[in-house]
Amino acid sequence: VKMNDLNGLTKEQAEALRRKQAVLDRGLYTPIPHELYREKMPEMQTRYDKQDVRDALFIYTFLHAYVNGQSEKDAYLWAFLTVRQIAEMTGIDRNRVKPLCDILEKEGLIKTDMKRTETGRKKFYMPLL
Repeated sequence: VKMNDLNGLTKEQAEALRRKQAVLDRGLYTPIPHELYREKMPEMQTRYDKQDVRDALFIYTFLHAYVNGQSEKDAYLWAFLTVRQIAEMTGIDRNRVKPLCDILEKEGLIKTDMKRTETGRKKFYMPLL
């Protein structure tokens, strides 16, 4: 493998670092702690079905991508997608979304709240790190 001049990194390693830095520089990202998959997931798999754990963690990371980033708003750091939106966008059956979110809430990975909006009451999700 041909080495790059950048601290002895290979071309592939340098490209991976470049891409990571580009994401960090743009912002609008969520760090996912290694322990989520190395420790928390195996722990959860002792209490729940493995597919449920997989899909719950997918919803968890998915919700991170949809949190409100406007700090002056009441909904700051909350995601407010409907069950239908979550189901359509993730491919997870809508009847599984609530039970999977219940798992996440029991595990301390998200908080949920019913909030009043202009169109009525709506469920909000706050994914926690």
